[in-house]
Amino acid sequence: MDFIYQLGRHRQGPRQPRGEVPQSGRDDRVHARRPALGSKIRLDHTIFADDFRYLRSVATAGTPKLTIPSPNMVHYRGGPAALDPDVYPDMEQFWHDLSAAYAEQVRRLGELGCTYLQLDDTSLAYLNDPAQRAEIAERGEDAEHLHIRYIRQVNDALAGRPDGMVVTTAHVPGQFPFLLGGRGRL
Repeated sequence: MDFIYQLGRHRQGPRQPRGEVPQSGRDDRVHARRPALGSKIRLDHTIFADDFRYLRSVATAGTPKLTIPSPNMVHYRGGPAALDPDVYPDMEQFWHDLSAAYAEQVRRLGELGCTYLQLDDTSLAYLNDPAQRAEIAERGEDAEHLHIRYIRQVNDALAGRPDGMVVTTAHVPGQFPFLLGGRGRL
C-alpha cells in the first residue's frame, strides 16, 4: 500500500472485512484497509527510486527486480467508493489517469536502469472467487467483465515500456490458497 498511497493524495480508509480465510481449522475475516482517493491520480516522483538505486548498488549477481502493485490494485481494494465523486465524476477519467501515472512510473524506472519489473496483481486471482465477484457486484460493478478492464489497464500502463525491460506479473495471493480452486477464469 505504500506505493498506492503515493499516487496523488491516497490515504488509508477504514478497515473492512475482506473474504473468508481458513487458518488452522477456523474461518477468520481478513480486515484490509480500503484506500481513499482525495485528489487526481498523479505521479509526483518516481516511487521506490531510492530503494531501486540501493538494490542496484548492492546486487553483485543477477538482475535486480523491482516489484510494485499493478494498477488494478488501486481500484480493486476500494472500487468507486474510494473515489471522491467531485474529483472523479467520470470513471473513464480515473482509468485514464491511473494508466498515465503507471506509464510514467515505468518510463522513469527504465531511466534508472530497471530492466526487470514485477507487477503484483492479486485482483485477477480474487476475481476467480464467487464471493469476491458477489462483493464487486454489490458495489455496482460488472464483476463478470472487470478482468477485461484490468487487463486493459495493465496493457495501457506498459504500452511505452522501455526496450529491454522485462515485466512479469504475480497473480496468486499466497496467503489465501483457497482461491486457487478458481484458476480456470484466469
